[in-house]
Amino acid sequence: MNRLHFLAFVLSALVAGPLAAADFCAVTVNVVDEGGNPSRAPVRLVDPKGQVAESVFTPPSGRAEFCDFGFGSYSIHVGDDDCPVILGNIVLGYGFNQKFTVVARRCGSSISVMRFPPWCDVYLRIASTDGSKLSGAETVGIINTRRVTADQYGRALLTILKGKSETFTVSAQGYRDGTVSLSCKNMESIEKEVRLDPLEMRQP
Repeated sequence: MNRLHFLAFVLSALVAGPLAAADFCAVTVNVVDEGGNPSRAPVRLVDPKGQVAESVFTPPSGRAEFCDFGFGSYSIHVGDDDCPVILGNIVLGYGFNQKFTVVARRCGSSISVMRFPPWCDVYLRIASTDGSKLSGAETVGIINTRRVTADQYGRALLTILKGKSETFTVSAQGYRDGTVSLSCKNMESIEKEVRLDPLEMRQP
């Protein structure tokens, strides 16, 4: 009996969400058979270094989710290791859920999907010095004084005008404020991790 593998196609693109303090799941993959019925399969999220960041086996619903992952271009491998379908150039976009449907088929297909255009968005990840994600951290710029609150994963989306520079102050309850200075040269996407030092406890 021949082994089934997978051919992927994109049925849905992006669903936008609010920019501030909006929790979202970055990627949803639905695996179905050739009749359109949910199918079980291994699905792996692979980081830019080629290491498996997260691996799941789809339940009877055929649905796999990767809600949070790091900066850079990731890929998603669906099916067995010897012949997976590969969704390439998967980049986390703040406030967006990327949805894919993968159809079971014989070995031999892969696709590469480019996600976001290189606008001058600033994606911040805010954490403590021990790596804990700081939900509810706030950022505010000198030029753009709109306050943006990070979501439960410590993620925040900011913007800088092309050709301009900006300094953002990052704050969180129980931590010392931090600053980050960034420049937008040519509508590129900017990714930056910010670590905050906890306040020292005063001795009685």
